[in-house]
Amino acid sequence: MKSLTIDLMRHGEPAQRGLYLGQTDLALSAAGRARAAQVLRQAEGWQEIYSSPLQRCRESAAEAAQRLGVKLSVEQRLQEYGFGQWDGLAIEDIYQRDAAAVNAFWQDPVNAPPPQAESLDGFRNRVVACLESCLAETDAEQGERHILWLCHGGVIRALIADCLGIPPANWQKITIDYCSLSRIRFFADGEQYWSQLEYVNLQRF
Repeated sequence: MKSLTIDLMRHGEPAQRGLYLGQTDLALSAAGRARAAQVLRQAEGWQEIYSSPLQRCRESAAEAAQRLGVKLSVEQRLQEYGFGQWDGLAIEDIYQRDAAAVNAFWQDPVNAPPPQAESLDGFRNRVVACLESCLAETDAEQGERHILWLCHGGVIRALIADCLGIPPANWQKITIDYCSLSRIRFFADGEQYWSQLEYVNLQRF
C-alpha cells in the first residue's frame, strides 16, 4: 500500500497584521522570518517542498529547500483565499464601513462572500486539485512519500475540512497559528485513497 504524508506549515508572521491578507503579496516581519527558519530547521525528512507563490511562504520555502537539497515546487493552487475588494485592507476598517456584510460573510461564506472575492467552492476545488496532483505523483512511485506544503491558514483549513467533511461556515473554528504544523496521511490502494488527520496546529519552540 502506498502512502503520502503531507505536513502543512503556515507561514510566519507578516509585516503587517490585522488585514484581510489573502492574495496581497506582503512580506514577513523580521520576527516572522526568523521563526519560520527556526521551525524549518527541524526538518521532518521531507522529499519535496511545495510552496504558495506569495513571498511570505516562498522565501522561507526556498531557503529550506536549498538547505535540505530537495526540490521546491512553487504551486499557484496553494495561494491564500482571494478576498476580492477586501484583500489587503484593515479588518477593522471594513467592519466599520459595512458590519452587516462582514457578519454575513463569516456566518455564510459560501453565499455571502466579499465583493469580487473568490468563491469558496473554487478555493476548495483548487486546493483539492493540488492534493490530487500530489497523490497522482505518489501513485506513480513506490513506497511512502513525505512532503511539506508551506502555505496559508485558509489553505490548511480547507484541506483539513475536506478530509473531515467540515462545512465552510465552520472552517474558522480550526485554529492555525503562524508557523504551526499540521499533518495528514493519505493511503492509496490503486483505486481510491483515504485520509487520517494526525495532528493540527502543532507549535515548536
